[in-house]
Amino acid sequence: MVRENLGSWKKYRPIITVESWSTETERQAFLQQLKERRRFPRRELFQVLSDVGAITNRQKKHEILESIGELLLFAKDPNVPEDLIELLQTTRDSETRIWVSRILPQLADETIIPSIMQFFRHPKPIYRQLAKKLLEPFNVDTVADTLAGELILGAWTNRSDPLRFLFEIAPDKVTSACRQTLLIGSETDQITALEILADLRTEDAVKAMSESVDDDSDTVRLLLAKRLGRIPGPVSVDCLVKLSTDKTQAIAKTALEGLKRLADKSSLPAVVKCAEHENVGVRAAALSTLGEIGGADQLPALLQGIKDSDIHIRQAAENAIILLSRRVDIDENNAVSALMKDEDVNVRRAAARILAETDANTILSNVFEYIQDEDWWVRESVVKGLTTLRDATVYPAAIELLGHHDPVLRRYAIDILVNLENRQAIESLLLLLKDADWWVRENAVIGLGKLGSKDIVPVLSELLAIPGLCVAAANALGNIGHQSAVQPLVDHLPAADTRSRLAILDALEKIKSPDSIPMIETCLNDSDRDVRIKAGEVLARLRVDRAALKDAGHQRWLNTPMSVLDTLLTEARRQNATDVILTSSGPPMAGFDGDLTPMASESLTHDQLMSMIYPILSPMLEAQFNNEQDLAFSYEIEGAGRFYGSVMHHLTGINLSFRLLPDVIPPLESLKLPDYVKTLVELRHGLILIAGPPSSGKTTTVAALISRINEMRRNRIVTIEKPIEYLHKQQKSFIIQREVGRHTASFSGALHAALREDADVIMVSDIPDRDTLSQVLTTAGSGHLVIASTNSFPVSTILKSMIEAFPAARQNHICNLLAESLRAIVCQQLVPQAEKDEPVIAAEILVNTPNVSGIIRNNKLFQITSVMSTGGDRGMISMDQSLVNLVRQGIVTHEDAYSRTYDKQQYESLMQEMTE
Repeated sequence: MVRENLGSWKKYRPIITVESWSTETERQAFLQQLKERRRFPRRELFQVLSDVGAITNRQKKHEILESIGELLLFAKDPNVPEDLIELLQTTRDSETRIWVSRILPQLADETIIPSIMQFFRHPKPIYRQLAKKLLEPFNVDTVADTLAGELILGAWTNRSDPLRFLFEIAPDKVTSACRQTLLIGSETDQITALEILADLRTEDAVKAMSESVDDDSDTVRLLLAKRLGRIPGPVSVDCLVKLSTDKTQAIAKTALEGLKRLADKSSLPAVVKCAEHENVGVRAAALSTLGEIGGADQLPALLQGIKDSDIHIRQAAENAIILLSRRVDIDENNAVSALMKDEDVNVRRAAARILAETDANTILSNVFEYIQDEDWWVRESVVKGLTTLRDATVYPAAIELLGHHDPVLRRYAIDILVNLENRQAIESLLLLLKDADWWVRENAVIGLGKLGSKDIVPVLSELLAIPGLCVAAANALGNIGHQSAVQPLVDHLPAADTRSRLAILDALEKIKSPDSIPMIETCLNDSDRDVRIKAGEVLARLRVDRAALKDAGHQRWLNTPMSVLDTLLTEARRQNATDVILTSSGPPMAGFDGDLTPMASESLTHDQLMSMIYPILSPMLEAQFNNEQDLAFSYEIEGAGRFYGSVMHHLTGINLSFRLLPDVIPPLESLKLPDYVKTLVELRHGLILIAGPPSSGKTTTVAALISRINEMRRNRIVTIEKPIEYLHKQQKSFIIQREVGRHTASFSGALHAALREDADVIMVSDIPDRDTLSQVLTTAGSGHLVIASTNSFPVSTILKSMIEAFPAARQNHICNLLAESLRAIVCQQLVPQAEKDEPVIAAEILVNTPNVSGIIRNNKLFQITSVMSTGGDRGMISMDQSLVNLVRQGIVTHEDAYSRTYDKQQYESLMQEMTE
């Protein structure tokens, strides 16, 4: 009995244990003994491999794995490769998997490839990545042929990863597999297949893509429309034509955009048909496409759009006709004339706008007839159109119109001539001073004031004596501004009526003659209150010493006059501009919510810009600009505020732009972020990441958090920025703000210095490299609160990029650091509001709960999105949920939200739940 028990114990005792050796010599001796055994202990070795994950001593685990590897390589047992495949399926130890992936290719031949392929079918991404690694050493053609065959014939739950792998190693063999995927694959797999085929762009690939034109999934058809719209050819056009009639608006509009981009004339009949679509958005897109790629034959369809009852369609048709007229030779005058006769006033107004924008070669006289009874603004629009053309036929047509029997058209002709700014018209206007119609006479006087010179001052001066024309004559003389008009104006001032006296005072102020001051002084005792006030204002301005006014009003520092740059920036601030753009060979421009307005008529030269930039850069920043050819920096003008500057070299010189920074940090509540964000200021240690694309408001959010901490508690706060945008005033906390490139050489160096300063809170405006990231994680994990921003998004991508920034050997350590130090990630983007000009923030939030910490520690980042979607009770929210909430509240439109979602299908599902 004892012997039997002893035999049983020996049978299950591991053949290798952590006690099998203590030195390398003993290990080699032990391995030699096993090699010399008559029966190779394969089963026993694999029993050890199945239990090796329980070994906590990493050094011993490594030695045991390496020892078993030596034995397996020595034995060359043909059964070992399949055993290793089975081990990969069962082991949960990552080090064992890495070891197997390294040794398996040394033991197996190409017959093992089908067995490796099964890992592509595994539901966990880590195994699908493992399959790619295991297949790398084998012949590419063999691997590709095997995988292509499996994808065509086999059943798969996930085809995306093997498709991408096949595309990487053998793009010429992936088309058939993609075609099969489009037929039987999941929606996710179909999307992958379409992306791959779109990248191939071969004839077979495009044909395979076109077979999905009737797919049940809106997402698939939408992607098909997007991709085919960038691949020229008849197959793409035919497919887009069919998609342009799709029941889903987004798909139809995208298909029309694709047809516009491809500019294939054969698609025009289908586009014309889409102009009659029941959906307003599709009709508008079709009209826009006709304007871009159509010809004269498509003009009737566009004219029909002008008559549509929907304003969006009318505007789209107007814009399309304007585009069409600039590309091809069409008879837009006949078109406009026809529209002018329409009974609908909206159609007639549209005709005026078209005429104001089109570059017509001739002007039809009957246009004047059609606008005779129109609203004043319609006539003004046509005037603008006619005068903008500067066509040689406009002037004689307007001169001829001066003799028209209808006074309305005579007045209209005067407007055209004045807007043409042609001084030859003065003689004709002088003849109208005796016109039977009083309004014609007044318009002629006004026109003479705009076109005339000192030569007609005597004629206009005589009109001052005519009560009905005195005001117009005074205004005209003021516009001409010649000194010879002063005496006639002064002479008529006492006897004129109140309205005329006010007009004469205005004219005298414009001429700016000191000789008029005595007469204006008499008006200070005028019986009319308005005249007395007006005279006082005019005298105040005329008596001011102009040189003193210039010094006081335009030069705040008498000893140090402002530079040209400071003057531009100060003026932009005064006008509430958002930014200033200075570029070579162009005038300085001021931005007002996206619209650019010239600040001067003269263009800037390259030398002028260089003379502006170098004086405001520190030696460190100047050296950086010379080395890197572009630079971001901060700039401050005393009394005018702070600016975010950016300078870069380009093809024709340099571009210098400044964003005007607010003087006051907005309160955290005003940003309308989720309530959980406000609680982040209560944290005392760990990492808070504020993320999002450029210009998404990250800097403002970070500044608001720092400002709130400054208000709440006594901390030492160090900010490390490039550049410094918001200035923090000392409140309860002591704040040090440092700019990289000006006060410190690098982010990582500044972080080390902040630790020496024993800072409680450290703000980092950017994480530009791996060294900075490593320092941020270490600092956050050592008892400091770190608030950092990054341009990455979404949350899952942020975490993945942080981990993968380090070599594979360090990634487990980084996962542990992140799991321990991270407190929250707020990833935000700006979305236009439906009824307000300013955008609103949509934010997704990840809170580092124990569950999230485990996911990060085990590098299972694919689970992050679902955790955010279900973690609302812990303050978490996904971007799609945030956008749906904004739509539900009526703050943003569905279209704006849909274009910014991360997962279109998830967003649509959430929207459907909302409506139900």
